[in-house]
Order: sequence, then structure tokens, then C-alpha cells
Amino acid sequence: MEYGVDEAGTIPHVIEIIRPMKEGSTEPYLCKCDDGILYVLKSKPSMTPKNLLAEYVSGCLASKSGLYVPEFKIVYVPEELIEYTPVLQSKIQAGHAFASRYIEGALAITFAQSRNCNIVPEAHQKLIYAFDKLILNGDRTLTVHGGNPNILFDIANHSYYLIDHNLSFDQNILPEDQFIHVYGPRNREWQYDLVDTEELSLKLSDSINNLPDILSNVPEDWGIEHSLFQLVITTLDAGKTDKFWSSIE
Repeated sequence: MEYGVDEAGTIPHVIEIIRPMKEGSTEPYLCKCDDGILYVLKSKPSMTPKNLLAEYVSGCLASKSGLYVPEFKIVYVPEELIEYTPVLQSKIQAGHAFASRYIEGALAITFAQSRNCNIVPEAHQKLIYAFDKLILNGDRTLTVHGGNPNILFDIANHSYYLIDHNLSFDQNILPEDQFIHVYGPRNREWQYDLVDTEELSLKLSDSINNLPDILSNVPEDWGIEHSLFQLVITTLDAGKTDKFWSSIE
């Protein structure tokens, strides 16, 4: 099934915009779709085309790699839902938007929880760091002094979820940004070995092989320029090289 399409083969439509979310610099909104599910909605103009592309592609790759992300879809915002509300018009654009399922009661993971292998298995910790390094995501920081992990802990289901990949594919990311990554080399007890890198290479390469299908599902009304698609392709191609994996610390 294509991302953003329900079992009936249709894209969910937003039927109610409930409230702005307190968290997040991208000004997301809690909304309800005609599938009866609550979602966290991210849309132009609050999100740039690159933000939307990064969010969608990263979510697809994370899911296909076996990492935990909230269920997400491309949804449709009808014009009539926002046309008489100027405040909403400045934050939400009619048309297709990115929406991830709202997880009631989930909170940002703490440093202690991020180290708990019963919450985030060590194999997933290793995959998260390699994944973020591959997609050039410097926006998952957490040390004993605090940070912005962009990982939720769902207490009810005792599970973690990765969120907010809109700043991925950042060509200006610096090496030192990885040191304050939640699982950065100066911020953890485990180390990669040859078996790890071989297994992770295969896992991420398998997900990258789905890229053509993923990109084919990106909505036209997001206005993604060819150069942005090419940036994503070039960035991910690095994950198939020995140079990339030899640089994993």
C-alpha cells in the first residue's frame, strides 16, 4: 500500500482542525481526518517544500529500515476548511499535507530512557545513529545536560517513536553536530563492530532501494524542484559506499 493511501485506496481528507500543537518549531496542528484518526498535521506555508520532502522521505526510509515512527500519511486539506479563517490560512495551505498519527500521552524521551535497552534496543540505537548520519539529520540531540531528541516515549505501549525529520538532508551539518546526537560517539557506551556495519549497510541499502517508489508518491502541489529530488538521491547514494561506512564511529 502506498504511503498516504488508506486501505480503500483513497487519501484521507482533513475534516477538523482542532488546535495548534504546543511543541514544534514547524507549527503543526492537531487535526482529524475522515478515517476517524487524529493526526499531527504539517503543511505549507509553515513547512517549506524541502521540509516536507525531508519529512516524508525520511519517514518512509525509517519505517522501511525497521525503526519506529508514528503511522504517517499524506492527507488532503480542503479549501473550505480554512477559507474563512485567516489565522489558519497563514499556517495551513489547502491541498496535500504531511500527517503523522497523534500518540496520546507520549512525551519526549529522557536521557535515562534513551539508554534503556528495554525501550530502545541497542540494535535500534546503532541503527538510529547510522540512519541520521546517512540522511544528514543533526536534529536529534540529547546529553546528560539536555537537548532535543525528537524521540517520543509512549508510556502506554512502552515504545519509542522517531519524529520531526524536516531538517534532514542538511548539507551544512558539521561533524561536531554528531557528537551531541543522542547516540553520538561521545555520548554512549557501545561501539560499532564489523558485524554491525555490515548488517546496517544491508538494512539501509534495502530501504534506499525503495527510493524511486517513495519519490513517485510525493504530491505535485508541494512544488518540489528537481534539484531537491537530486539532493535526496545523491545524499542517500552515499549509504551504498564503503567510504560512508568506514566513517561510522
